Amino acid sequence: MTRETDMQLDTTLHRRIENALHTLHPAERRVAEAVLADPAQVRSSSITALADALSVSQTTIMRFCRSLGYSGYAEFKLAVVEALASEQKLTFAGSHSEVLANDDIQTVQAKVLQMNMKALAETSASVDSRLLERAISVLLQADKIEIVGVGSSLPIALDLYYRLLRTGLNPRCSVDSHFQAINASVLCERDACMAISYSGLTRETLDAVRAAKEAGAATLCITNAGNSPLARLVDIALVTRSLKTKWLDEAVTGRIVQLSVLDVICVAIAQRRQAKLQDIFSRIDRVIVRKQEEP
Repeated sequence: MTRETDMQLDTTLHRRIENALHTLHPAERRVAEAVLADPAQVRSSSITALADALSVSQTTIMRFCRSLGYSGYAEFKLAVVEALASEQKLTFAGSHSEVLANDDIQTVQAKVLQMNMKALAETSASVDSRLLERAISVLLQADKIEIVGVGSSLPIALDLYYRLLRTGLNPRCSVDSHFQAINASVLCERDACMAISYSGLTRETLDAVRAAKEAGAATLCITNAGNSPLARLVDIALVTRSLKTKWLDEAVTGRIVQLSVLDVICVAIAQRRQAKLQDIFSRIDRVIVRKQEEP
């Protein structure tokens, strides 16, 4: 198994950083040298954590990223994640590629799992931990949480409803888009509305979120489209990364990355409510036991 400190960038990004060294100011050069020596720390660190570890300012790190042509730390971090994956050759079938019509089941398995791995790595790099923290805070403080989503996003919405319910919060989720919009319209400023939409274009979901905003509720979403109408509409947008395949009419990795981000949120909420969870879990377990048949 490769140790974190043994990980190296692929040749392209490594040379890009090396070639820029002589143009950088001393503090930025220190960032560059640290990245070359241990690129894995970028993958696992927020900009705040990296700045503290290197004893530089966040502004210095931003200048370093922009000197390489990236818009900021998030884009640079994503490039590092992809470069590490490329160098390690984390594949099952030798490379990530589209599933072909004549692929056998072993190859299909390898390619689909590789797509999931790539999407999770890119999502880990793209989701801003500060936005995650804000989303968790909003959900913890909300009196009611209306969860909206239709089509292939509805099962994800229902899963979030079930898991938030088990943490003792007060979520709601209807399978009917009309009820979703009505429920959203009667929220208030103490409530929150969480929308799930891969495209960020679904009219029913947008209608419900607009109704929630008009009612004064906080609005959040998980989407794969950072520039979509939904992402622009909500207060907090958590943007995932996923890949499409011609064999399905949706992103094959979309559910995996959405559920993974929601896992992070639900675990963090449970972590912060641990003092209350023992009683909640005990009560739920008693109900579940009564539902089970004798062996």
